Amino acid sequence: MKTHEIALRYSKAIFNLSANKQQLNSWLYDLEAVVDLLKRHPKIKQYFDAPQIGLETKLEVLKKGIGAALDSQLLNYLQILLQRKWFIYLPEIVAEYRRKVFKELGILEGQLITAEILKPPIRDNLHAALEKLYQGKLDFKDEVDPKIIGGCIVIIGNRRIDFSIRGKLEQLKLALESPKTMIQAHDRPN
Repeated sequence: MKTHEIALRYSKAIFNLSANKQQLNSWLYDLEAVVDLLKRHPKIKQYFDAPQIGLETKLEVLKKGIGAALDSQLLNYLQILLQRKWFIYLPEIVAEYRRKVFKELGILEGQLITAEILKPPIRDNLHAALEKLYQGKLDFKDEVDPKIIGGCIVIIGNRRIDFSIRGKLEQLKLALESPKTMIQAHDRPN
C-alpha cells in the first residue's frame, strides 16, 4: 500500500471515530503534538520504527510516555497504528486528517509569506482582513522570505495573491519589456 493510500485510509478512520466537532479539533491538536514530538526528538521516532524492539515494549512505552495526556480512543488508535506497522506514516496521516477536519469545520488553509516576521498586532490585523475577505476562518502558516523585499504573498488553496515589492517590480519589468510598450515608446514624438 502506498503512503498516500495509508494516509487516506487511517485519517478517515480516526475522522469517523470522532463524536463531534470539538473532538475533531481536540484530536487534531493532540495528533499534531505527537507528530511534533517525533520531529523534535528523532530518537523517539527511531525507537518506534526499530524492528528489533518488540511490539509489546513499544506499546508500553507509548502508553506510559504519552498515554496519560491522550483521550483513550486516540491512544487506542495510535496503538493500532503501531500494531499494523503504520506508525511511521503518522505525519502523513495527521496531515490528511487535518485536511478533513478543516473541510468539516469550514476552515481554509493558507500561507502568508512576508519579508520579515510580522509583529502580532500587524499579523492579527492582516489575518482578520483576509478572513473578512474570504468570509470564513483561515489557518495560516507564516513564512519569512527576505527575497520578496517587502509586502506579502498570500496563498490560499490554489490562489496566489502577490502584494510583494518584488512581485510589483517583476510586473513593472514585464510591462516595460512588452512589445506594446516598446512600440508606444518608439512612436512618441521628441
